[in-house]
Amino acid sequence: MTDLKPSFERVKTNYRRPPVKGPREMKEGTALINLLDCEVSINPEFAEELAAVKGMDIETILEGLNEHEFGHYMEFPRNLSMNIFLSYKAQKKYGENAEDVHGLFIDVIDNCLVYDSGISQNDGLKKLMEASFKKLQENQLSSTAAAMALVYKDKLCIDIDIDLSQFDNKEDIEKAVERINGMTIRPVEDYGLQSSQLIRFGDAIEPLLKHDGKNKQKRNGSNGSPDEGMYIDKEDMEKMSSNEKKAIVDAVKKLSKSLPKRIYDEISEEFLDNKKVNPKKGSGIGRGSTDTGFADAKTIEYYRTVAKEFGIFIRPKKKLAEDKTEIPMHMTGYSPSTPINRARFEHSGGMIIPGITKAIEDIEIPCVAKKDFVPRLLIYKDVSGSMADPRETKDYATIAAAIFALSYRRSGAEVGVSLFDDGSDELVFSRKEDELLSVLCGYKGGGTEIDMERLKKDLELSEKRSYINSMSEEEIKRNPMMRAYLKKNARLSTPPSTESSTDFVIITDGGIGNLSEVLNFLRENPQYRPTIIHTGDFGLDIPGYNGETGVYEGVQVLKANNRKDIVDIAKGSVKRNLLSKYYVGRD
Repeated sequence: MTDLKPSFERVKTNYRRPPVKGPREMKEGTALINLLDCEVSINPEFAEELAAVKGMDIETILEGLNEHEFGHYMEFPRNLSMNIFLSYKAQKKYGENAEDVHGLFIDVIDNCLVYDSGISQNDGLKKLMEASFKKLQENQLSSTAAAMALVYKDKLCIDIDIDLSQFDNKEDIEKAVERINGMTIRPVEDYGLQSSQLIRFGDAIEPLLKHDGKNKQKRNGSNGSPDEGMYIDKEDMEKMSSNEKKAIVDAVKKLSKSLPKRIYDEISEEFLDNKKVNPKKGSGIGRGSTDTGFADAKTIEYYRTVAKEFGIFIRPKKKLAEDKTEIPMHMTGYSPSTPINRARFEHSGGMIIPGITKAIEDIEIPCVAKKDFVPRLLIYKDVSGSMADPRETKDYATIAAAIFALSYRRSGAEVGVSLFDDGSDELVFSRKEDELLSVLCGYKGGGTEIDMERLKKDLELSEKRSYINSMSEEEIKRNPMMRAYLKKNARLSTPPSTESSTDFVIITDGGIGNLSEVLNFLRENPQYRPTIIHTGDFGLDIPGYNGETGVYEGVQVLKANNRKDIVDIAKGSVKRNLLSKYYVGRD
């Protein structure tokens, strides 16, 4: 009979004796840690089956199982509150696939963190995962399990060979693996970051789960996970003891300290049957309903006033001297002083014949001056759960965004604003201050990830809208010769090939899940002047960035160490950008 105790005690000692109980022997299933009472349970028959796959030592498999389960307590999700939060987000997003998405997500984060920590002295976790997938290969491997095997081959260096040619959804598997391998894996209790990574993982793996068929039973390792999963929903609560229900209630209440009120109310209503408080009775800066995406008139006016008091910058208008240009107008007789490239020999048989050979004559006409051009502004503002709700409290990040928007707008530029959490809102371009401030004061409270496809479209749209011709329509109408010449040479439809016409600003407290993708795109498109205002303590995965203001990977990163810094940095950045020399006009 297999003794579960020795391996459990070794792993517990390696983790410096955390308050985890066990091991309890299970007769069915695989293995799990119950975060309600912090007890590890293992099915010895399951461990024996895995050990038999490659003729491994049963103790190695048991160590791997214990390392995995202890990891859920020590590395991820660490506590019941985070697990409940992720269970709720998965349920709302993925419905009948929520349990698989949630379980596979927390397992991949847990396994990667445990492996990177070096806690596994005998490679127990690595060999456990190898045995798990080898056992699955004895039967028909699902596309979900194949994807997870390839992920662990990359992350944990497991010894496994997967032949994707046997799958009819090979491309979906490859896309899922690529997207999962690009996730940000951290143990931090940043609800916004973990939510965005859950969505990133779920969107990648859900097509494979749907392809493999509906699975309404508890997970039993069929997707490559060694444990039972930790998913919790309202139905699970109905089967719990009074002590377990109390633990759920306490965990949900702790979320009130970490989540925006709107999201906390939703989770509380789901698990505790608490009805939402009437949002109109709440306090805040002119806040109406917490379910309203944008702010009311009182909040808008508040941030306009505060931004003006801190100081907005308006670019001085410059009067530029008029210009002249020469355009070809008609033919004249050739003379010895005529440049040879102006001669036309069509009527003189290819030779210069006085009186017959013609030449092009240019006429100098007035041309409007190059217009002093202010680039458009595109703001991406973080509204994830770790950011403050500007409708409920004075938010310096929103003040900084307002300083940017009002400064550019009053300098004559059009401004675009988009909010992002684990998805980006549709871009709002406007010349109306109230409309811009209304969007900037909005709040969502989800994860932290930028929709790359939307970002590319937004910047492309901004560039198209930003081009201003070198003369107005009225000026062109007053000069028909120039109108004909410009039309012929396509000057009206060709944007200038000089500087970018868009300043791109991201305001975030850090923890952007796909920041590497954003940086890669900006590196490939240096025409944008990207600025990141880093307002919080969560990290930015930028090579070389150590929390100091500077230029990294071609991106200007401005670190705000306190609330006042946010405003000072915004004012300084606005002034530098608006005093830069941007001109469009004739080449």
